[in-house]
Amino acid sequence: MVATIVETRYGKIQGVQVGNVTVWRGIRYAKPPLGELRFRPPQPPDRWDGIADATQFGPVAYQVRNPLFETETVALSEDCLRLNVWSPGADDKRRPVMVFIHGGSFRGGSGQQRVYDGSSFASVGDVVLVTVNYRLGPLGFLYLGDMAGEAYASSGNCGLLDQVAALQWVRENIAAFGGDPDRVTLFGESAGSLSVSALLCMPAAKGLFQRAILQSGVLLGALSMIDAAFAADVTRRVLASLDVAPDNFEALVNMPAEDLIEKTQDIGLWMPVVDGVSVPVSLMEAIKTGTLHDVPLIVGSNLYELAFYFHRDPDWSALADESRRSRLNRPLGPFPAMGPFPAPIEQHYIEGKKGEELQNGLIKLATFIVFSGPVQLFVETVANHSPLWVYRFDWGNGPWKASHAFELAFVFNTTDHPMTELEGEPDDISTMADRMHRTWIAFAHHGDPNNETIPHWPSYQHFNRPTMVLDTVNRLEDDPFAEERRVWGMMAQH
Repeated sequence: MVATIVETRYGKIQGVQVGNVTVWRGIRYAKPPLGELRFRPPQPPDRWDGIADATQFGPVAYQVRNPLFETETVALSEDCLRLNVWSPGADDKRRPVMVFIHGGSFRGGSGQQRVYDGSSFASVGDVVLVTVNYRLGPLGFLYLGDMAGEAYASSGNCGLLDQVAALQWVRENIAAFGGDPDRVTLFGESAGSLSVSALLCMPAAKGLFQRAILQSGVLLGALSMIDAAFAADVTRRVLASLDVAPDNFEALVNMPAEDLIEKTQDIGLWMPVVDGVSVPVSLMEAIKTGTLHDVPLIVGSNLYELAFYFHRDPDWSALADESRRSRLNRPLGPFPAMGPFPAPIEQHYIEGKKGEELQNGLIKLATFIVFSGPVQLFVETVANHSPLWVYRFDWGNGPWKASHAFELAFVFNTTDHPMTELEGEPDDISTMADRMHRTWIAFAHHGDPNNETIPHWPSYQHFNRPTMVLDTVNRLEDDPFAEERRVWGMMAQH
């Protein structure tokens, strides 16, 4: 008889058996952050009597709806602090645990998107997989320390503190689901990866995970934590957009959540804040001072990350070459304008190129600025701090190529999901997914990604910078970013 009822420290919950995996959905890991708890750190949930239903996903965080973040759940609510668990069995086997933080520019997405289904991790990998919802946009990242005082000093990081609360819940409860609280791998993609890099320097997260994977995002370079002064300036812009006076804090507390979200869509990218409390120092400062949590890491990015944003621009395909050259002088998706560029950069990526070659050059330029460049800076500075493996995801055909988020279906082994838009031979896709999936699983089990499905993957060293290139045929390549690092080094001299 498979156990679907589990006793947590807050009460019993009823899950559901799906094939050979048991799933518990919509588990509340913190109190609903409503009323006076809005903009405040998450609080532990109240205990309950009886058996709580965990057979259906709960609401997702308030956000502007986007088909990219498709989910079975249609409800939006501030009562969104829920997590989901997939396990081979609620027993005493103490399996490795993987906790996934979703992306979405800190303004969209949820832990229950279908591409994040944890069934394969549980059935193929003998892993307990957890996905998490957290507060987004201004509800998760609006800094009110200057406006509302010490009680709200961490308001700019509520979304991160939600993630910490979820990890604390895992620490306290996951053994009942067949997981080992001392063998937790934290991983995330895009804003989820940025979150992981922030959690690596948050004192409250220390000891709550023992290894980490950062997919397409570290808080360095173009995507960095903001300081309290910059965050306060963002808050002033938010107040202006809402027509709220700076001394009218109660208006923010009482405003309908949908209004708060919808009226702040043009503010820009929400980012974690170095508030001196929940996040004492920036990621780079944590590395320099040795306060970064010392755990084994996998870090990487995709070859053509920004293809995702270029090809979602309805004007992109119709632009002439000259217009494409100036495209980076305007905002691209959630990212600010990136040009014009010094001569060495123009020469490397743009000069003399036409048509598809020019298009690829522009995409790789933007990709290096936003994703692969910061990843290279991170691995260069952290290589002597923690065991580290570096990858580049190259798989992809057609105009989207190895675009942003395209590795997710391979990581979760959910390549049959219709939202993945994968092009290629089905056998190649399934083989690639099996290898990448098992590599993430191996890291969760052993703290080392090596397994029989990939070539030997040595840890990162400065002298040769070994990088696993994940493609139809996986290969190890030494220093694949050598030329780009050289070019950007030239730029620093101008």
